Amino acid sequence: MDFALNSAAPLTLFIGPEGSGKTTVVRKVASETNSKRLIGTLSHYSVLESTPRAAIFRALGASAPRNNTDLDKATFDATMIRANMQHGLPTLMIDDADEIQASTLQRLFDICATTQEGLLVKLVLVGREDFDHKLNPEIRSLYSPVVKLGPMSEEDTSDYVHHRCAVAGFKTMPFTPKALKELYLVSQGNPLILNVACMVALDEARRERQPMIDSDQIKRCCAKEGIRASTFVAGQVAKE
Repeated sequence: MDFALNSAAPLTLFIGPEGSGKTTVVRKVASETNSKRLIGTLSHYSVLESTPRAAIFRALGASAPRNNTDLDKATFDATMIRANMQHGLPTLMIDDADEIQASTLQRLFDICATTQEGLLVKLVLVGREDFDHKLNPEIRSLYSPVVKLGPMSEEDTSDYVHHRCAVAGFKTMPFTPKALKELYLVSQGNPLILNVACMVALDEARRERQPMIDSDQIKRCCAKEGIRASTFVAGQVAKE
């Protein structure tokens, strides 16, 4: 993502399956990078349709009208050019951009496009894996690189659970090694499914006052709640 943000490409796509952690990564990158350059995130699409320039202004931390009026092109362009000279190219990261109408995306690109002075705003669009099919050929030619967030490996899944348990204040690891392996098999490395499976198992262990959670309990809880990776993860074949 650092490479993508610092590349000369006007548009970067950040794609991945639902629940793979794209929003978490975007927020982390934005918080860590904001001290070095002007970067903002946006997820309210209605304002993009009605007042797009004002919405971009507010996402980047600048003051803008909060009524139904939008900024004029001259004011927007001049401010973005000045911000580029002072802080580097402003970057806007739009979460769940695959839910935005194609006409709104086109208008957004037109606003942020290159002028005689250069690119006004760099865009990072976050969406599902098939998001690029929604973009017209002209827009597709603009983006590079495409960053794809895939599922975690079995080792990463185990590390993730250890980390979350430590942050939650567990003094000892509540999941056995076999339970961790089963969690990976159930989730296929998808953080959203993994979080749900762990929560369900921990809730049952709390009710039954069990100090440790084994693989059988993971299987039982997930079967009871209908938790399967194939239910959530795009491209996975349903496994009975």
